[in-house]
Amino acid sequence: MIPGVTIPLDRTEFLAGLVAGGIALALRVLASVASPARARPGWEWGSAGLLFAAAALIGLDLTHDAPGGLVGGTALAALGVAVAGSAGRGSAAQGGARLRRAARLVAVGPGAWVVAAHGAIPGERWVRVLVFATIVAGSELVADFDHRAARLGVGPVLFAISVGGVYATVPDTEQALVLLGVAAPVALLGWPLRGARLGRAGSAAAVAVLAWSAAVGGVGRPSSIVGAVGCLGLFVVGPLIPRLARLSLPVLVAAHGLLVLVSARVAGLRPTVHAAVIVVLLELVVGVAVCGMARQRP
Repeated sequence: MIPGVTIPLDRTEFLAGLVAGGIALALRVLASVASPARARPGWEWGSAGLLFAAAALIGLDLTHDAPGGLVGGTALAALGVAVAGSAGRGSAAQGGARLRRAARLVAVGPGAWVVAAHGAIPGERWVRVLVFATIVAGSELVADFDHRAARLGVGPVLFAISVGGVYATVPDTEQALVLLGVAAPVALLGWPLRGARLGRAGSAAAVAVLAWSAAVGGVGRPSSIVGAVGCLGLFVVGPLIPRLARLSLPVLVAAHGLLVLVSARVAGLRPTVHAAVIVVLLELVVGVAVCGMARQRP
């Protein structure tokens, strides 16, 4: 029998995250009112991803003294992606896009390494390797999905669901509870406000905080770390979804929610890491197969 999940709304961690996230939301809304031209949805430094990461780090520091490696590594990852993106602009269309993607993957590496190696992550070495790989690959996958579905404002909403999945699977929920409190108000920037995307630098920062929280909170049951990483769900299979922007918000939320549910409450509760990896891989293979069949339709 799978145990249920409850959210203690009166816990200090959740309230700290909720306040930090609420302030981030208010500042972004005020910025859009004061300077609409600069606060448009594509404005990177007002992105929902950066606001989420900044508010989460503040909440974590207030409740658990966030490690310097987490704070510095998250900032370095976001800065690296932002600089790489700026440097690659103006290149030829297809070749330039590939060059920019490669540059971003390289640029996020140092920040990912700082988080993994100096973020006070307990457990075995493979956990830190997984955190590093999740930040590097996840930052690009999340940003790509967020960009393609920008019209729907779905990126921040789906990321909030991923955060909920992390909370639902890790045995030690103190850090994830802070992130859950932050994600709730920040998600409103995606829908219904449609005032900000996660952004590329923001995606790197947000994934860094999420991956760190999964590793720290899952140390008591290592399989939950695999399940928590799998909660990126639709962000991973998103590149194979044809005409992504034409799909409705409810369809994307339902599909992502199903993937997150399997990762969090099936893979994350397996007795061994190997079993969790198999469940997540099977889940993603099914998702890829479904997307592949959709591509072949006329």
